Amino acid sequence: MKTIDYLKSRGSFKIKYLDENEIYEGTINVDDNSLKTDLFKYIIDNEENSVFSYKTKIGNSTNSVDILILEKNITLYFEDVNEEIYFKYHYNGNDTFKNIKYENHLTPENIYFQFYYKSAEHKVNGTISNRIINGLKKYPVADCYSQDGYIEDYNFFRNIFFYKFLKKYNLVDYNIVCCVPAHTASVLNNGPLALMINEICDNSTYIDGSQFLIRNKPIPAQKTQSKRFEETHMDSIKINGDVKGKKIILIDDITTSGSSLRACKKILLNAGASSVICFAFSKSS
Repeated sequence: MKTIDYLKSRGSFKIKYLDENEIYEGTINVDDNSLKTDLFKYIIDNEENSVFSYKTKIGNSTNSVDILILEKNITLYFEDVNEEIYFKYHYNGNDTFKNIKYENHLTPENIYFQFYYKSAEHKVNGTISNRIINGLKKYPVADCYSQDGYIEDYNFFRNIFFYKFLKKYNLVDYNIVCCVPAHTASVLNNGPLALMINEICDNSTYIDGSQFLIRNKPIPAQKTQSKRFEETHMDSIKINGDVKGKKIILIDDITTSGSSLRACKKILLNAGASSVICFAFSKSS
């Protein structure tokens, strides 16, 4: 395998330090700030009860330390090779590999999306590892969305594809990530999209705009291309942040006609945003 990019890997490792001065047993939680360390790479690539030796330098003295890996629980890592994503999924010692081709489409409305989505009846129950083994194309990302325990799968994959979208179009000069609010009225956007934006912005220089668009009255979910429904969206959403002169990435779960994204884009532009690019995780036909 080529060099691994540990962009969104997560893991915790029960370890024991062994040296002449100290014996310490505990758990190391690995987050995005330490994913490229030699220790993390070693723990991923080696079995439990193996020993990792490394040298630490404090002042003028060098100390050799051995770490015994007692137990590991790694969620996911992937690497980017020619626009493909290679998953390696670890849980309780079970490893699976799956090569999944990254896709991106552009609608006439300038909305980027990942997959076509047919209907919820295609949803197939199964663990996240089964989804990886059988391939994401068999289970489009939208099919993973539900409130019955599979929403974790949906969040898991869409973070990865959103990062790929940012990288593919080099959106480093964009400032804010916003999301289309749910159809129900709420003082806060606290759904899966908002949580995903929280996580992305915690680990990047983007501003968290998950609360910049707030639905102040409920509207019916409707699949239509009518200008009237676009206006219904615009009448029910208010700006809750300063977007003047900002370049914004606007995301939604699923787009059909694009009316929700177009309405929110207009609201942001009317509030002074300099540019808005739209991204949906799937498109229904």
